[in-house]
Amino acid sequence: MSENIHRYTTDEISKLGHTLIYLSQKVGFITKTKALKLLYFLDEISIKKYGIPFIGLTYEVWQFGPVAQDVFIDLSDNPVMLKDYISIQKEFVHGLNNEVTVIEPLIDFSDDEFSDNDLEVLNYVIKHFGKLSAFDLSEITHNSTSLWFKNAKENNLLESFNNGLLNSSNFLIDFTLLLDPYKTEIYKNYMETKQLERGFNI
Repeated sequence: MSENIHRYTTDEISKLGHTLIYLSQKVGFITKTKALKLLYFLDEISIKKYGIPFIGLTYEVWQFGPVAQDVFIDLSDNPVMLKDYISIQKEFVHGLNNEVTVIEPLIDFSDDEFSDNDLEVLNYVIKHFGKLSAFDLSEITHNSTSLWFKNAKENNLLESFNNGLLNSSNFLIDFTLLLDPYKTEIYKNYMETKQLERGFNI
């Protein structure tokens, strides 16, 4: 599976923006890397539990874990897709001896796009992963039982990643590896409908 989707609906962008606002408010100081990891866990946990993604982002298998490329790009400089929701600040962290990209909300959080299940998953991720560092979160995604590891191994990427010969790929995380046949059907039907909506930009 290597085809990527680079369009989201207005509702998806709103939900993504308000998710980042909520994470920044509840977690506190949140960097681009940590936000990307938490977004991944939101989708993975929601899919595993309900067969339905939290947002439905597309994650590529990169060296340091699963990455939603469109969001990575939008959080790297001045946001375009998320410009109405967040701003990006560069801050030097002495403990890391490095400059990091920090996400700051521009508006108040709204739960209009969130179901009760969404809010349950969101608060679960904050409780269990919110206090971990971006490095710690990356270690979790690299566990030998993780989807990232399974997809990287299946596509012969591990050696190149480990040897520093490759830092990204266009192979996609296959969430159906998490699911039984019943939830796989739910997930596939949901994503097919979502792709049609994205095509019409609903």
